[in-house]
This record gives sequence, C-alpha cells and structure tokens, in this order.
Amino acid sequence: MKYLFCLAVLSILFSLNAEAQHNYRPAYIVDLNSDTLKGFIDYKEWENNPKEISFKSNLNQPAPTPFTVTNSTAFGINGAEYYQRFIVSKSKGQINPNKLSIGIDTSKTTDTAFLKVVVAGKNVSLFSLTDDIKTRYYITSTEDREANELDYYMFYIAENNVKVQTLYTFRNQLKLIAGHYNKDSAKLTEDIKYANYRERDLREIVDLINGESSQNFTPPGVLGTRVFAGVAARFNKLNAGGGQSFFPDGTNESVTSPVVSAGADFFLNKYTKKFVFRAEIEYSGSHYTIPPTAVNGGGTTASFDFKQYTVSVVPQVIYNVYSTDQFKAFLDAGIALNFSSYNKYAYQVNFGNVSTTSTPNYPALLHYWNTFRLGTGVVIGEKIQINASYGLLAPISSSHSYDVKISYYQVGVNYLF
Repeated sequence: MKYLFCLAVLSILFSLNAEAQHNYRPAYIVDLNSDTLKGFIDYKEWENNPKEISFKSNLNQPAPTPFTVTNSTAFGINGAEYYQRFIVSKSKGQINPNKLSIGIDTSKTTDTAFLKVVVAGKNVSLFSLTDDIKTRYYITSTEDREANELDYYMFYIAENNVKVQTLYTFRNQLKLIAGHYNKDSAKLTEDIKYANYRERDLREIVDLINGESSQNFTPPGVLGTRVFAGVAARFNKLNAGGGQSFFPDGTNESVTSPVVSAGADFFLNKYTKKFVFRAEIEYSGSHYTIPPTAVNGGGTTASFDFKQYTVSVVPQVIYNVYSTDQFKAFLDAGIALNFSSYNKYAYQVNFGNVSTTSTPNYPALLHYWNTFRLGTGVVIGEKIQINASYGLLAPISSSHSYDVKISYYQVGVNYLF
C-alpha cells in the first residue's frame, strides 16, 4: 500500500509540473508613453524583484506579452504589489554573516530595475530592491524623484577577522530627511536612533515623516490566514513482535477509525498560496484486538485488546505544485505530535485451555509519541480540500524487549472557511 501511495504522489507531481502553471491576476502596466494598460499579470511569489512580467489584456489572449524595464515604467497587481522603474545605484557589499568582506565594501553598480513600493507618501516614498546579494531600501522625496539607497554596511574589521562591524549610515540619512520636513518629534527621533535595517522599522519612520495625509499609500500586506475543519477515515495497522515471549515478529492487526480535525493555514502570499504553513489539531479513537496467537509452543496463546484515544497536534508545510483559482494540487509534509490515553487493558496468556493469566497495563504504552507524515491532495473551488496522507511506522511503547508500533493511511475532506 505505501508503495502505491508514493507512486500516486510522484504521479501527481510530475504530471502537474509537466507544463508551467500560471496565476493571472487583475493588474495594470504603464508603458513608455505613460499610458495605463489594464489586464492581467502572471503573479508569482517573487523572491527577487522581477525583471520580466507576463501580461494579458484579457484571459483569452493566447500568448502573453512580456514587459521589462525597456518597455514599461511601472506595473501593479491590484490590491497586492506595486512596482516602479528607476535607474539606481546598488551597493554590492554583503550583509550575510557567512559572506562578509574583510574591511568595508562600499562598491556600487548602476542598474535599471523595478523597485517595489513599500510606502508612497506626500513627502517621501520608500521602496525595496531584492536580488541574489541582499535586500536594499530606497527613498525618494517630492524635491528629489531619484531613488537614493539607504546605506547599511556589515564587515569584518581588517585586523580582526572575527569581530563584525556594523554601520547604520541610513539613520543619519533619515535624520537629515526628517529635519528637511521639520519633523523632529521625540518619537521620530527615538525611532530613527534605534532603527534596524528592515521594512517594518523603515516604514514606521517614513509614515511619521509623511504625517497624516490622504496622499499617503501603503500597499496591503500579502500575508494571509484561513481556518478549516474536517473529517477523515484512518486505516491503522498495529505491528507487535519481540519473540515468542510476547508475540511472534510480524503479528499485526488492522482497524479503521474516524478522525475529526480543525486548524489554521498561514500564507506567505495570500494571492498565490504557493507555500502554506498549517497548524492542525486532530482527535481519533481506535480499538485494537490481537486475537489468540500461538506463543512459546505447547498450545500456549496470547491475546491483547486495548483502546487508544489520541489528540494530535500536526504542524505541516504544504506546497502547491499546481494552482488555479478553481483547482489546486499539493504535497504535504509534517509531524504528528500525539497525546494518547488508554482504557484498562491487559495482556492475556492462555496455557492450553488449562489456565489463563492476565497482566494489567502490559505492555506499557506511551502517552506521548510522534510520527512523520507525508500527504497529497487537491483543493476544489477554494472551499473543499480532499487529502490523503501516510503516517510512517512509529513506536507506541518504549520497551527494548518487545515492539508495539503503528502506521496508518488517512483519507479525508476539509471545509475551508
């Protein structure tokens, strides 16, 4: 069964990735004549600022039109992300601790790029540019439409290749800009003094410099969440063994049990939903019975009957290998952290119908155990999710003299709110 499950997962992966998937969203392009073209852009989770975008004036257009910095000046995904073209000076110095230079690297290069709008304000605007080296932040003002990089340096001190020096040059740049607009409140001064080179800190400072104004615009965030609830059928397989004194190796029992679940999904980008981080809670109850099984010879048999009630906390990562508005196919991996309770069970041995012994709470079963889980599934119409998963074989007993392990397949359906 597990081989069929793995084959099904691989089949979905290869068949759906056979051709590139698209995610066209309502958008606009500003061309070199300053004309705004409305239509749809193939929106992706861009790790770096995009160099080229695919545009369709309507979804029935057979082939998209490519746009770059050579034939457009701006573009935007409605309600999500906005970009403007600038000729910029880019610092080349690394800020990755594993790639720092010895001594400060102030070298720069000139590039024409689409900068992402972080804040568009009446006084100043903030942009970001991410490439394979790092993320840089740029600022423009009403007096100076040129995008100027906010400088930030990290490097090893030349005579000491262990100690890292950090220069927060951007703080002085922001202080000068704030003074130019007569913005010198105690909060702004404090924020600049302790600002880190990250979007949240810089955005707050720019908002204070701009003040309250209907001219200020901050693109909405792309992070998103949703909640869900579901039911499933779990096909459990109990494996017991450890020699003739317990059960012969290979002894097993299969049972089916119901599962109810609920949880929340967290999106890095709620518009593309390529990566999903899921937090799920499940409840299941199973009744296992190993019928009289020959042990130790001489007509002696052993049996084992117990009920297990389990609450599982299951953090997972979901990757959509194929995605459209009405249909998605995904792969899923996670770990189930299981908290189990049991009835008053016992291990019974029958000595050739002459006598019977019963050992309560034997074997000792774990109240906490975990299992790795792999899965796949589809989402239909943004509301119905059908999924299948495999829980890898995991021990539910800590004994070294015998084994009690569980694996399972699970098929379920979730409703996405």
